Amino acid sequence: MRIKTLLLSLLAILPGCSSVSKYSQPAYTVEKISAAESPIEIRQYPPLLLAEMTAPDAERREAASAAFMPLFRYIEAANIPMTVPVTQIKDPKAPGWRLQFIMPADKDKKALPAPDKAGMKLVEMPATRYAVIKFSGRASDTAIAENEQKLRSFIKAEGLRISGAPVYAYYDDPFTLPMFRRNEVLIPLDAGV
Repeated sequence: MRIKTLLLSLLAILPGCSSVSKYSQPAYTVEKISAAESPIEIRQYPPLLLAEMTAPDAERREAASAAFMPLFRYIEAANIPMTVPVTQIKDPKAPGWRLQFIMPADKDKKALPAPDKAGMKLVEMPATRYAVIKFSGRASDTAIAENEQKLRSFIKAEGLRISGAPVYAYYDDPFTLPMFRRNEVLIPLDAGV
């Protein structure tokens, strides 16, 4: 009982522990929610504009660290508000990882300044259908791998077809307490299945 009271007290004195509420997120529609212990959603996202930076020859965490500040400086200089999630994907065509900031829906590629840092570019992502699993805590390699495996098992059981590499989504800053963090693994699916 004392632990419950302590947790409720912490929630009362730490409003906004998660940074999710501070930033805008891309709109999406939910086609289906599984009844599994870790609910999995099938989501449809509209076309999105991304600022993307590739960190070649780096492990996932190091790549995120190397690419985050240049991307942040780009949006800050262009007066673009921060959004969530920040996404990361293993580059299927070359060694390294791509870190991506989703641009607000009202931003147009033609109206934004061209990135001037090597490895950074603006990318127009077409409308995409994803299978998505959420998890809290730190986005460690182990936690990501466990949740990706759950998601792949669901996709297989549902007879869905994967159309690309998994995307890892991070919604909170590093100062957010781990229990309040929101992370996701998204796997793109063929549109018609």
